[in-house]
Amino acid sequence: MRGGDPDYPLYALRLSIGLCYALGMLLACGQAEGPPLGTYRAVVSVEGGDLPFGLELAEENGATVAYLINGPERVRATGVRLEGDKLFVQMPGYQNRIEANFVDGRFEGILYVLRPRGVVRELRLVAVPGEHDSRGVGVPAF
Repeated sequence: MRGGDPDYPLYALRLSIGLCYALGMLLACGQAEGPPLGTYRAVVSVEGGDLPFGLELAEENGATVAYLINGPERVRATGVRLEGDKLFVQMPGYQNRIEANFVDGRFEGILYVLRPRGVVRELRLVAVPGEHDSRGVGVPAF
């Protein structure tokens, strides 16, 4: 088809629409699913009150990592998996771990804490997107 052909404008329009559709499908397929990386305000429920801390999810060298933030302390965890809407974080140096689901824009799950004599405590955890305040200001209540 050439520019002088009377059917050329219709052909060009169809070709443009087809290419836009194909590009849109490719972009949609390339978008990451699941929870966004970034900073979360987290709270663990324990007897006697709530324990707030920061949880930062980031990508480093093609792998997801987590930073557990408590005041000035930042602990890096590399045993992290994001599988769809599920988050798994293995704490470095401990047998403690987080397992949570991303529901309604936040993580809801359990912090598993290994206690002496092999006893495992299950503590409720909620983490919402946003900056962490080590004093607990602005941290969601349960």
